[in-house]
Amino acid sequence: MIGRKRLRTKRIESNRGIRGKIRWSLKIGGVLFILWMMVAGLMSGLGIAVHQPSVPDEIVSEEHRRIIAEKDGLLARLAAPSPVNLRSQEIEGRRGDEKITLATSILPDLQTYLLNILDRDTSRYISIVMLDPYSGRILSMVSYDKQDPETNVCMSVALPAASVFKIVTATAAIENCNFKPETEFRFPGGKYTLYKSQLKKKSHRKTVTVSLEDSFAQSINPVFGQIGLHHVGKSLLEQHAEAFGFNREIPLEIPFTKSVMEIDDDPYNWAEVACGFNRRTLITPLHAAMIAGAVVNGGWLISPTIVDQVKDSSRKTIYNARSNPLNRAMTAQSAKMLRQLMTAAVESGTFRRFFRNAHKDPVLSRLAIGGKSGSILSRVHEGIRYDWFAGFASENEGVEKIALSVVVAHDQYIGKRAGWYAQKAIQRYFAQHATNLQNGGLVKE
Repeated sequence: MIGRKRLRTKRIESNRGIRGKIRWSLKIGGVLFILWMMVAGLMSGLGIAVHQPSVPDEIVSEEHRRIIAEKDGLLARLAAPSPVNLRSQEIEGRRGDEKITLATSILPDLQTYLLNILDRDTSRYISIVMLDPYSGRILSMVSYDKQDPETNVCMSVALPAASVFKIVTATAAIENCNFKPETEFRFPGGKYTLYKSQLKKKSHRKTVTVSLEDSFAQSINPVFGQIGLHHVGKSLLEQHAEAFGFNREIPLEIPFTKSVMEIDDDPYNWAEVACGFNRRTLITPLHAAMIAGAVVNGGWLISPTIVDQVKDSSRKTIYNARSNPLNRAMTAQSAKMLRQLMTAAVESGTFRRFFRNAHKDPVLSRLAIGGKSGSILSRVHEGIRYDWFAGFASENEGVEKIALSVVVAHDQYIGKRAGWYAQKAIQRYFAQHATNLQNGGLVKE
């Protein structure tokens, strides 16, 4: 009996020792996890990218692992054709002497539909980009360049961002000045001009009072000029522009032109940049869709992708795309406010006429739609008017969401507007493709 008691006592002590070690391991692991989350949060707050792993577990060779690690320029390195106006989900390419097959994220029938409705007669450029705001998968990428059909306007041509940049300015104002959609401003004169007299703080009898929401929805330049000059300033405009992807290389399987925001020490230039009243702030249509994606996915800037898989000649998968969040462009609360501002632009602002009858449409009536317009003339001798829609659509009683951008460079005459194309693209997508969307990225809200 004594021997059995001693043996049981030793077992109990041994079990206690094991449990103690497990508890200490869990505590240490928990502390390390908390420290990592704190570091990750700090990095995110400073605008430093915290990347998810991009190498699938099933890849077996180090050579194939290098392909995954070097996503940027993948198509060029695999000698595959540049995907301009794809009508098929597969691209044939070569990897040295080996034949490979690339499966893209493009939806062929959506692509074909959008290509068929382009108004080529009155346009210098047209670009339509639609993507999944959670995974970054490009669902449609339609390009038209009157002078060079082989140019992919969606990612290789940086165009004047115009008032699309007001998304960045609004975010800076909300996060640093505690502005809300109902915050009121006063301005004199026209909505779409930007004279120095409109930037002064003093009021007179011709001064108009307007909320931030209405200023955004109607794209009122003097209000956003005042925000840039008196409230946000040069440094914060630069910081938030970088958080949204300006002046940065963004990884993609195809060479991707960098979007540019330049700002100098002249305070009036701060006002020009803040409201988009300049031709020096340049953005690619794909990047504009990414910015809209950050608004609808809760604040994350997601690296886009167009290649879902690569298979070698034996049909073995050697590449699988994964979602790659670059950084937080804004807080989730700021993103919620931006959605409110962009929804107002569709319901009562610059896009109202394109979505006036949405409540009667069986598809559009079940969606929340938001957007930001942008319009600016090129230099006088060119005679081109740039016309933007950057926005989103999401199901009211579902989880499907898309981000999109449309830009039309009207030539001598104004043809179909960006808002018209956006309405058609949203309607077509949700009528046919919403149930097929594959979510490979963040969890949808």
